[in-house]
Amino acid sequence: MANIDGKEVVEIWKVVVGVQMHFNDISMRIRSMFVTILLALFASLGFLLDKNLGLQVGDYYVQFATILPLFGILGTYLFYFIDRYWYHRLLVGSVKQGLFIESKFRSELPELSLTDAIGKESPYEPRGFARILAKLIVSDDRFPQTGKLHSDGKVEFFYKSVMVALLGTVILVAVFGGVAHKPVLIEPGAGRPISEASTEKQFKRIESSAQEKLKALDGQQEEPKQKSSAGVVAHEGMSNKINEPQSAQASKTSTRVSPVEVEVDNPQNNK
Repeated sequence: MANIDGKEVVEIWKVVVGVQMHFNDISMRIRSMFVTILLALFASLGFLLDKNLGLQVGDYYVQFATILPLFGILGTYLFYFIDRYWYHRLLVGSVKQGLFIESKFRSELPELSLTDAIGKESPYEPRGFARILAKLIVSDDRFPQTGKLHSDGKVEFFYKSVMVALLGTVILVAVFGGVAHKPVLIEPGAGRPISEASTEKQFKRIESSAQEKLKALDGQQEEPKQKSSAGVVAHEGMSNKINEPQSAQASKTSTRVSPVEVEVDNPQNNK
C-alpha cells in the first residue's frame, strides 16, 4: 500500500465494478430478448393450432404446432450457450477480479466490499416444485452441496426449465391430435397423392352438386302439388257453376207456381 495511493485503488476498483455492470447488462438484455421470442413462439403456436396447418409424413399428418416447439428447444439452448458460456463467464471473471482487489486492500480500505457482499446475497434456495425441478435439471456442483442455486445454477435453471416446458408442449400437442394417422389418397390414373386441399375441394364440389339436385327434386315435387291444387279449385268452380242454374231454376219455378196456386185456390178470380 506504500507504493499505491488509495485513490488509485478506488479508481481501479470502480473500473472493475463498471465491467461487472457492463457484462451483467448484456446478460439481462439476452434474457429479455429470449423471453420476447418465447412469447412470440407461443403466439405462433396458437395460430398454427387454429389453422390446423401441417404436412404429410407417410401415413401420418403432422401439424406444424407439433414441430414448432422443437425449434424452440433448439433456440433456447443457443441462448443458454451464449448466456452461460460466453458473457456469464466474462462476468464471473470480472467478479473474481473485484474480489481480489477487495481482499487485498481490505485492511486499508474496508469500504471496498461491494462485490463480496453481493456474492453472499446472490445464492437462492428453491422450495417446493422448484426444488424438485432443480434437482432434475441443474448440474452445478454447488447445488447438491449447499442446496442453493448460485449464478451458474440460476442461469441453468432458467433456460432448462423452458426446455422442459417446450418438450411437454410437444408431447401434449402430439397426443391431442398433433400427429394423426391419415393414409395418403392416390389419384386414379395419375399415380400421385391427392393433396388434402384438393380432396377438400372435391368434397365441397360433390356436396354443392348434391344440394342442387335436392333442390331440383323439391321443385319437381312442388309442381304436381300446385297443379293438383289448381285442378281442385277448377273442379270446385265448375261444380258451383253447374249447381248455380239448378238453384236459380228452382227459384224461378217456385215463383211461377205460386200465382197458379193462388188462382186455383180462389175460383172467384176465374169468373
